[in-house]
Amino acid sequence: MDQFQRLRLYGSAPSAVAAPSAVAAPSAVAAPAAEVTHESDQPPSSNAVGLPALPVQNAVVTELKSALAPDSEFTSYVPLMTAVHALRTATGMPKSSLSQKCSKAFDGDDAEELFGIKEYDGKCIIRRGRIYCSHKEGKVLCTFNLPISFKYGKFVVKKDGNGAHCLEHNHTLEAVRTFTAGKELIDKMDDLEPDELAEVQEASLSLANAIPQIKHTLRRKFPGKAFSSDLIDRIKRRTLDQHYGVDRNRIPELLRKGEEIKMKGGVWEPVIDDSLRMNGTHFQSAEMRPFAEEFGQYLSIVDGTHGTNMYKTTAVIWTTVDSLGFSVMVGLSTMLHEKSVSIKASAELMGVSGVCRGCTRSSLEVSCFCNSGFDIDLFT
Repeated sequence: MDQFQRLRLYGSAPSAVAAPSAVAAPSAVAAPAAEVTHESDQPPSSNAVGLPALPVQNAVVTELKSALAPDSEFTSYVPLMTAVHALRTATGMPKSSLSQKCSKAFDGDDAEELFGIKEYDGKCIIRRGRIYCSHKEGKVLCTFNLPISFKYGKFVVKKDGNGAHCLEHNHTLEAVRTFTAGKELIDKMDDLEPDELAEVQEASLSLANAIPQIKHTLRRKFPGKAFSSDLIDRIKRRTLDQHYGVDRNRIPELLRKGEEIKMKGGVWEPVIDDSLRMNGTHFQSAEMRPFAEEFGQYLSIVDGTHGTNMYKTTAVIWTTVDSLGFSVMVGLSTMLHEKSVSIKASAELMGVSGVCRGCTRSSLEVSCFCNSGFDIDLFT
């Protein structure tokens, strides 16, 4: 933990603090059990938990403001924005409040050729414009404004041109919320860093990753932050909509693929009830069919597995054993229950409900004990 982080969390320099555990709230105010709120530019007496607030005008902030003073030059865009975000963090300004306006922006391809990046944090590269604080109270805008212009191969901080240069805020900065362990709570989309957003989006595409699993991954990769479950849920839903479409069920595509399976010699039979709702399916590929007819009529193993899909239907898997002793999956049905009527219907569609070769009786109708037929009927 650097000096600035200690200042923000404990209100004094490192030398004055033996360890985080040694910090105690004043006797007049009880220490918070779960969450501490700091407002970095409030006077010390107004701090929510009685701790001295971090003075905005400290050595770190002064140095950063000096680096962003009028006529300061940057040979590339990344060092400029790094300094801007460092000042934002040092003063407790939320990332979501940092905005930009381009009078003229670099074309993405030109920016990539010149600076190696097409955009920065999802935003265009400013050729002429400003970076400002979007906080607004009524009709009063924040005074924080950083005019920027690209001249003679360098990014130059201007004194004016896109508003007057000012690195001060005319309002109380939104509180940067932290837990007692020092974690910043991230509950806005704009407060996410690009690598954090990419991690959530990638995890969202895995059906095995529910929100608790995604939060666990984020805690491991970004230990200094705590991510809101609501925020993760919004990102996951948006990512899935972009990838799969708003119609997450995609029933027309399912039916179309089912017809393709039937045309190739397989089995596809949706189960439609009287209200015209699909409440089950039967599927068998053309490659499965010969195994079902050759071996499944002598031995079929069937079992239902619950909790495999979002529709709460039971997945019923048909398995047999081939001549080499290998288990072979020969069909899959989904149904609301495992009652015999549904299992029998599935068996007939899968081709495992054969007729006894000795007495011509159906294995699903009566138990057969003749020497040349089925040994037992599992469905009666």
